[in-house]
Amino acid sequence: MLNHKIQIKALKAGNGDCFLISYFGNNRKRVNILIDGGNGFDTYKKHIRTEIQSRIKKKQVIDLLIITHIDQDHIKGIIYLTKDIIDTGHYIKASSITKYWFNSAHTCKLEQTARETFDVSENEMKALEKYLHTLPDEQWDIRYKIHSPMVMELYGARITILSPTSDRLHQFEETFGANDIGDYGNDYKNTIEKLIRIETELFLKKQEDLDTKLQNATSIAFLFEHEKKSILFMGDAIPEVIDRAIEQLILARKLPKLKVDIIKLSHHASRKSISMKFLELVECDKFIISTNGKKANLPNKSALAKVLGHRGREIQKPITFYFNYPDLSTALNFIDEEKDNYNFSCSNANYENGYCLTI
Repeated sequence: MLNHKIQIKALKAGNGDCFLISYFGNNRKRVNILIDGGNGFDTYKKHIRTEIQSRIKKKQVIDLLIITHIDQDHIKGIIYLTKDIIDTGHYIKASSITKYWFNSAHTCKLEQTARETFDVSENEMKALEKYLHTLPDEQWDIRYKIHSPMVMELYGARITILSPTSDRLHQFEETFGANDIGDYGNDYKNTIEKLIRIETELFLKKQEDLDTKLQNATSIAFLFEHEKKSILFMGDAIPEVIDRAIEQLILARKLPKLKVDIIKLSHHASRKSISMKFLELVECDKFIISTNGKKANLPNKSALAKVLGHRGREIQKPITFYFNYPDLSTALNFIDEEKDNYNFSCSNANYENGYCLTI
């Protein structure tokens, strides 16, 4: 029955992330998980607020709100949401959100770095914490950190935390470097074949250029599993942390590979955020890219080329890329011959608030 399927909405969130997972829980109700909130007020007002209010009108709640990390393109929309809660004129009450996951960085040294970068904001972090401190501990406890290898149950679903590690969180509190990874130029004119060749050579020479930034190492990433379906939400997590966590999960479960139905690619499909090793550890044919394509040349076409051409790929199995904004796949300049040769397709935004996928 459709009612028992998992619905994943990749909401339009500017160049950021905002996802809504909905499923029928063992409490015999629809369970909703909201992940991040993007960074623009217009996108929040038009798309994110609309989705939240539609749940409230159905007498549902947001059972869990996950703020993966403090980059503006993930956290700022949550600030708008808390302002809506304070302003009851928007009909979103504090009781509409049952629980928050947010790893506070209140002890880290942000004064200088907050002035050096647009992407990480001390002000937004403090604004969110100010609101969360008004809530009872069962909704949010500043002392409770989300990190691997925690496994949580939520009304019949299992959530396995893959990132961050506890040592990265400790490092985050002690010292903080705020640098974005948008230093890689637009690669959309290159063919998939050329990009695969470049990335493969780097991998074989052990010179793969991967993200190591601390703020991304602290991003919450997790495996969501419910009724034999699974989704890997990677936030902005870095390969070093994700790859090790998946290796440990495969070993613990005695699996040849980790099979998942959908992967939300890390950091808006940055080439630095997905390793060849990761692609050899997982088996998946559906990949979500969350961005409007208007920042830092993301997605990188070479990230998608890695997915299509890594050594473990079984070419007879088709791959689909899902975009939450229309026409982004056109900008990536894929040609029909490439789609045939590498057996893949692109699916653009399919409703007014982004992309809705049901499994």
